[in-house]
Amino acid sequence: VDDGDKLESDSISNQRTLIQNYLQQHDGEDEIVVVKELVDDGFTGTNFDRPGFQELLKLIDSGKVNCIIAKDLSRIGRDFSGVLRYIERTFPQKDVRVILLNDDYDSNSSNSDILTIRLKSFINDIYPADTSKSVRANLSAKMRDGQCISAFAPYGYCKVLGNRNQLMIDEFAGMIVQDIFQLKLKGYSLNGIAEILNIRKILPPLAYKHANGVK
Repeated sequence: VDDGDKLESDSISNQRTLIQNYLQQHDGEDEIVVVKELVDDGFTGTNFDRPGFQELLKLIDSGKVNCIIAKDLSRIGRDFSGVLRYIERTFPQKDVRVILLNDDYDSNSSNSDILTIRLKSFINDIYPADTSKSVRANLSAKMRDGQCISAFAPYGYCKVLGNRNQLMIDEFAGMIVQDIFQLKLKGYSLNGIAEILNIRKILPPLAYKHANGVK
C-alpha cells in the first residue's frame, strides 16, 4: 500500500533489497541480466491491470524479458485463478522463467512443487478478503462509538489536535455552513448561494483547507 507521506513504501524497499542480494549471490551462475525493475506501489494485488504488471507483459511479448524474479507469489498477484493462469500457462507458453525467492520456487527446477504454489496462491487470495472484512468491522465499531473515520474533516469541522478520530466545529467555516442553510431556506438556488459566497470572497472548501495548511 501507498504510505502517503513517503516516495516509496517500506515493503517495496525491502523487496528490492532481497532481490538485489539474490542477484549478487548468483552473479554469473544463471547469466541473469536485469532488464528493468517494475513496481506497483499503492496498487492492489487482486487486480492484474496494475501498470507495472502490464508493462511486464509487454516486455515479455516483445521478447525483451524471459525471466521474472519476485519476493513471493503474492507479488505476482492475489487472485487465485489469475495467478495460476500466469504461472502454469501464460509464462510457460512464452518460455518465461519465474523465480519466487521466499517461496523457494524456480520454474526451471524440477524440485519446485506446483501443489505448494497452488495452496499458497489460494491463501493469498483469501488474505485480502479477510483483511478487508476485519478493517470494515473495525471501522464500523469506531463509527458506532461516535468516532470520525474519514481522512479529512468535512467543511465546517476540523480534527481535534492529537485525536484524528474526533471532530470539532471550525468557527469560521461553521458560520459559512449555517449561512448556506439559511440562504437555502430563503429559497436561493445553489448557483445563487455560490454567487453570494463569491461576492463575499469566501474560499471554496478545498482552497480553504489549503489556506489553513491542510495537504
